[in-house]
Amino acid sequence: MKKIFPTMLLASTALLMCACGDSSSETPTITDTNTSTTTTELPPEPVYKTPHGSGALFAEEEGFMSNDASVIEDENVRYVAYVSNENKDENVNSIYVRKGEKDANGKYVYSERKLAIKSGAWDKRISAPSIVKGVFKLGDETYKYLMAYQGTSSDENFNYSIGFAYANDIMGEWKKVGETASVTYNPSVHGNNIYGMGSPELINMGTSGELMLFYTWGEATLTCSEVRKINASDLSSIKVDGQRQITVKGLQDGGENPIFANAGFAFNKNKTMIYVARDVYPLSSIAPGHSNKIEVAKASSNIFDNITLSWDSVKTVLGSDTIIEDDASSLGWDELYSGSFVKDAYGYLDDSKALELVYSGQDEKDSYENDYRFSSFVCSMNIDLN
Repeated sequence: MKKIFPTMLLASTALLMCACGDSSSETPTITDTNTSTTTTELPPEPVYKTPHGSGALFAEEEGFMSNDASVIEDENVRYVAYVSNENKDENVNSIYVRKGEKDANGKYVYSERKLAIKSGAWDKRISAPSIVKGVFKLGDETYKYLMAYQGTSSDENFNYSIGFAYANDIMGEWKKVGETASVTYNPSVHGNNIYGMGSPELINMGTSGELMLFYTWGEATLTCSEVRKINASDLSSIKVDGQRQITVKGLQDGGENPIFANAGFAFNKNKTMIYVARDVYPLSSIAPGHSNKIEVAKASSNIFDNITLSWDSVKTVLGSDTIIEDDASSLGWDELYSGSFVKDAYGYLDDSKALELVYSGQDEKDSYENDYRFSSFVCSMNIDLN
């Protein structure tokens, strides 16, 4: 789950009921040896959990989480990369993908999930995928898509680094780049049992392997958002520039020192404006346990100019904004986090009058009858820019 916790210093569309899970398409059979007859045993019908707020993109079964999503649109098809658990009620994360195509009413209907990346050695805990299209070579082969994600060998949410994976088909086979992280956090230098670096977001600066990598940095004395330029045109030798801290000027927290973390970024088509969707925590002195709102803001695109850049707040999305209007029992999502935007395959927004915000909606810890982590849904809503 892409989330910043207090010990680390320091997101309405109709529910589309589609099947979820990696269940087999084969139906098991049982043969009665006494009568020599064969009967068919039908698998149990999936039990879907109820969304308590609006905006869920697809249905999810009880005992499965769905959060931390990256959504891109490529050739009129949408792809969702997100975090879920492989086995019911098991808090072991993997990264899954779904394909969304429009139905006769113009709404996106998503396929069953497909496993993209499983945890490994350095990335025992894995989450926060971000996909971008480009030209990425490895040896004599060329690949179309690159995915960044956060991972750690820790049993807890500590010491994250950023790794990459590549593929020619989002719904096909993904392979990790190397056996270690590509952009690393060093706990011996910056502090152990701290968040590290994660929540990556990729934007292609052309159509090749020159990218911007946005991420959250959390060490013993600082939590912030940073950006680096990277060149991933040769996956055997990814080049990473030095980091630049992104200003907090203009962000609206209600306090003097906003916590700029767990944020999604996107440019408009001509790169004159950059947009951010970020988790909003209580005042830093209160020590938040989770994010319960998301701020959408915009600024001139020169994000390396930390002196003159200032964010202009567009909207802060609250739980009350996610109430399901025709459900008298709905109070909206308790937690909103991991905000990002629906973008094109290269990381850009169209030039319309609205943004489509993607976020994770989840129940509060004390308000869900089972493990509250499995109450989460991938959600979206439109943000008017007028």
